[in-house]
Amino acid sequence: MYFTFLIHHITMLCIPAFFGLILWVYHFKLAADWEPEEEGAANSFLDAYFGVLDTIYNYPYLLMLALWSTIYIESWKRKQNTVSYIWGSQERKVEI
Repeated sequence: MYFTFLIHHITMLCIPAFFGLILWVYHFKLAADWEPEEEGAANSFLDAYFGVLDTIYNYPYLLMLALWSTIYIESWKRKQNTVSYIWGSQERKVEI
C-alpha cells in the first residue's frame, strides 16, 4: 500500500507543480523587468523578486490548490478502496 500511495502522491503533485511553475516564471519575468520607484532603493534582483510577488494571479492559483487538495484526498480514498479490494485485504464478514 505504501508504494501505491507514493505513486499516487507523486502523480497528483504534478498538477500544482505545473501551475506553480507557470506562476513562478511569471513572477521571475516581472522581477527581471522591475525598476525601483525610489532613487535610493536597493537594486538587487532579490529585492525586485520579493517586491513583485503579490500579484492578482496568486488568487486563482490558491483557489486551484484548495480544489486540488479536496480532489487529492477523495481520489486517494477511492484508489485505496480499489487496491484493497483487488488485493483482498479488506475485512470480510463471515455469517454463520
